[in-house]
Amino acid sequence: MQTLRDAFATGNARTEAQATTFIADELVEMIARTLSPGFNDPFTAMNCLNWLHAGLMDALLHEGGLGRFETPRVRFNHVDFAAIFRASFVAAAPYTTTDRMCRLRHMSLTQDLMEHATGDNRDAVADLLTAHAPESEFRL
Repeated sequence: MQTLRDAFATGNARTEAQATTFIADELVEMIARTLSPGFNDPFTAMNCLNWLHAGLMDALLHEGGLGRFETPRVRFNHVDFAAIFRASFVAAAPYTTTDRMCRLRHMSLTQDLMEHATGDNRDAVADLLTAHAPESEFRL
């Protein structure tokens, strides 16, 4: 019975092992706070964007992408690249638009993802570029 209990963890907060998007959520919160008028630290926000980009690149390039894992006994929500992208880069977009340096860095990293993405992943990235990039500065 103790072995079964040891297989479960309980607590008041999520962890990166329990929720794939947990780290993305935390970094987006850091971006929001560092770009707030009272704090105004665009360099930390850009570092958070760099870390999100690194994770998204891993998701894009991981053995051909994030595939669906199926097993008949265990059910869980599948998290694909588009879900992680929405939880990170799309969620950060409203905050980075308030600072020109961060917006430029955000769009530059998004364009880099676009160069590596294919299929549905490319569509998810293109949606952000289309929605948040002024035509005079960014082109697909």
